[in-house]
Amino acid sequence: MAVNEARPMSRWLAIVLVIAYVVTGVFQPIILDAISLFGGASKEAFLFPIPNSLGMALLLPLPAKDAFHSRTDSLWLFPRDIFVMTLIDVFATTLTLFGQLMIGSGLYIIIYSSLTIWSAIGSRILLKRKMSVWMWLSIGVVTVGLMVSGVGALTSFGADKLVGMLITLVGTILHSCVYWVSEYFCLATERPIHSRHLAGFMGIFGVSIFLSYTLAETVPRWEALFVEPVHDKQGNYLYIFLLYLLLILFDWVHLYAQFTAVVSVGAVMVGVNKAISSVGVFVISHFTFCKVESANCIDVYKICSLVLVVSGVVCYTLASNRYKKRLEKQAQAQQPQEETEHSLQPVTSSTSLASVESTEHLSIDLR
Repeated sequence: MAVNEARPMSRWLAIVLVIAYVVTGVFQPIILDAISLFGGASKEAFLFPIPNSLGMALLLPLPAKDAFHSRTDSLWLFPRDIFVMTLIDVFATTLTLFGQLMIGSGLYIIIYSSLTIWSAIGSRILLKRKMSVWMWLSIGVVTVGLMVSGVGALTSFGADKLVGMLITLVGTILHSCVYWVSEYFCLATERPIHSRHLAGFMGIFGVSIFLSYTLAETVPRWEALFVEPVHDKQGNYLYIFLLYLLLILFDWVHLYAQFTAVVSVGAVMVGVNKAISSVGVFVISHFTFCKVESANCIDVYKICSLVLVVSGVVCYTLASNRYKKRLEKQAQAQQPQEETEHSLQPVTSSTSLASVESTEHLSIDLR
């Protein structure tokens, strides 16, 4: 039976979890780069997506409110929807992490920071959500920032890095699909599946897919796909193992913090937290990996691109929050008139307040 979560979270615990959300968001890509540096993240071995799915799977035991379906009911009521979203997530995770291994965490975080924008565009197309002029202008700023990073990568590093950026961008767009497709399939019902349970089932199925590939392709060629790359880079097996465990832990903490505390601080703070995480990855990757991978070094193109992308995301978040409050005032103004006409109805249409709420409250921040 589901457990009621009505008891509010203490202020200090919420602060600790928000800080944990930011810190883990910074170090998730950094840890993967460190594993790659030791030779433990060979693209052919395909071990690197497993920690992300494991972190999601560990969310499943967490309780959900009584207003949501139980874990068992969720699986039996939404099997097709969960399977479809799992496939999208598997492809998205594979492409984003594969792209990161090609371009480094510095360029990766610039591309992945645009996730909020792609989620908004998807919601506009599929869920028919309305957007203000400022929201569209913010999307334009992010687009320009991505174009600047592409020009910089092509100028400084050649076509290979540009290809890696495009792969990361496609993966980021697919990750955004998980946000609004999950809402369209499962969350916009009278009694929906809880987003934690949704993430948990997606994680379990994702782990099953990745482990199946590992057992079929990687294990039979373990020497060539894992041992030799580690040996070539003079890596340490114990360090690689511990880093993978740390990555699983950070993936889980990041998601747990989001679902329990981050969504309660409001859309604006969510946007600010993501901006802080992006800047943190950008700076730390420079000081940690610049000497061994030039793509992680800070240059003018990256600085301009990061400023544009992060500014666009924050501005979009602010504009979205203002738009939501404006609709709230309009709904409150209409309520007395509806009461006098004895025709008060719950707000459930595509033009309602629910249609413009930030996807942060329903989304699965997978990285």
